[in-house]
Amino acid sequence: MSAPANSHLSSNPESHGHVLQNVSIAFIVLDILFVSLRILARFKKGQKPRADEYLIIPALLFNVGLAIEAILMYQHANVGRHLLWIRKHEPLTLATFAKLQVAFEFTYVLGFTFPKLAILCLFLHIFVEVSHRRATYSLIGIVSAICAAEVIAIGLQCTPLSFVWDKKSHPNGHCVDTNSLWRWGTLPNLIVDFAMFLLPLPCLWKLHLSLKERIGLVLTFLTGSIGIITCVIRMVVLFHTDGTTDATWEAVTLGSLTMLEASTYLFAACLPLYRPLLSAAAKRINETISGTRTGGTHGSKTNNDSELLSIRKPAFADNQFQRLDDRSRQTVVSSTNHTFVDRGYKEASSIESGMEETCQPGIQVKTDIMTLESRR
Repeated sequence: MSAPANSHLSSNPESHGHVLQNVSIAFIVLDILFVSLRILARFKKGQKPRADEYLIIPALLFNVGLAIEAILMYQHANVGRHLLWIRKHEPLTLATFAKLQVAFEFTYVLGFTFPKLAILCLFLHIFVEVSHRRATYSLIGIVSAICAAEVIAIGLQCTPLSFVWDKKSHPNGHCVDTNSLWRWGTLPNLIVDFAMFLLPLPCLWKLHLSLKERIGLVLTFLTGSIGIITCVIRMVVLFHTDGTTDATWEAVTLGSLTMLEASTYLFAACLPLYRPLLSAAAKRINETISGTRTGGTHGSKTNNDSELLSIRKPAFADNQFQRLDDRSRQTVVSSTNHTFVDRGYKEASSIESGMEETCQPGIQVKTDIMTLESRR
């Protein structure tokens, strides 16, 4: 929206920059909360950190940094006011706005890239079928390449880059069409999001579970793709907004959507691992309502707080799958004769390190993400 030349040049200029600040503070709180719950869930299971655990920390830092930069733009660069008013009354803040905007763009790219990589590393830990692992590695490469390309594009949007905030010192400087850069730059990310959405579906749907259990698993893993929604929204808004005509005014809407998209990927990287916390809370509520405390899970096949960790075998056969509960007890369930073969106790860490015993081709499921009720 372009500001009329006269209506906003007053002693009490219109501003809605406080909206950006409030949104930023909200996302700082939510980002820290979601990651803290993720760490707590992993701590409760006593499991060793994996690659996705290490990626989630820089993801949090870049998302919090994105929100801090937005707050600085409001407090020190007049974001939320109309560009014409700023040029007349406080023109020096425009250089500060331009510098913070460039920093905001760099941080945004890294802020959504690290959560995506964390989600894909989680997929790598879950699926061991060769074709799905290759697809996951390919997506990791594509996400990394898109990140590098966008970082380079941001750095080369103006020649020299300082022309963005200091045009007088560079009379021969020039810039690309930044509107087109961000509109079409969103498209590769959207394509990758759809690929991440589809990737786990075939593996999960082939598990030997009831329809209800399979749907539950699919929904759990699809939380890793909820960034599609915010990506689409942001892309639509970018195509209907001119971010250069009244940049300081439009920065409130575009900045809020940018933080929403990056934080949504961070939330998506955390949500699939909340099952232990939800199970513990549900159990506590159950005990409170019934007025009894179970004191354990001895003899119970339906209350085991087990989680889906990985599909270990490279081929999906229809004859068996393997499970480990919280006590790392290994049981092979055969669907041909419906008998349970007790293989004794086995540490989950040995399976994570790739030292598990050789089993017949099939689907192996290990505890770590999703609770599966044992069925007799």
